[in-house]
Amino acid sequence: MRVSFVVDGYPVPQGSMTASYNKALGVSHVHHVQGSALAMWRASIRRAANDAGATKVATPVGLMIVFGIRRPKSQMILRGGKYLVRAEFHDARPAVAPDIDKLTRAVMDALTNLCYYDDRQVVALVVIKKYGETTKIEVSDEFHNKHPQLSFGMV
Repeated sequence: MRVSFVVDGYPVPQGSMTASYNKALGVSHVHHVQGSALAMWRASIRRAANDAGATKVATPVGLMIVFGIRRPKSQMILRGGKYLVRAEFHDARPAVAPDIDKLTRAVMDALTNLCYYDDRQVVALVVIKKYGETTKIEVSDEFHNKHPQLSFGMV
């Protein structure tokens, strides 16, 4: 199984949690800081994977993810009614929030029970952040064939 797809929009990280306490009911609730945005991001990932023909496998898989990150306004300039990238930032890499591991966690959880049974099946991971408006994802159980240096048994 190998499936590649593109998800439009900017990624939402998973990982930051907050707790709240309801005094009237005497209960606590823990939830993601960006709960609704995260749910919509995961739904977009699942929809794109379904549209690309994703199937669930029980074998080890590899993931390649290229996240499109929003460029900070400090790197832009307004010219003729359009925002353009300032020359000194044209080749800049996005060493900005959100953290790459929190972005990856959201994708891996979204693909659980869609491309694999559990994200513990992910044995190889290549993740990149770049400035852009889409996220590209590839899931493959043939990843070790494509990248022999990452094949099973290699250390």
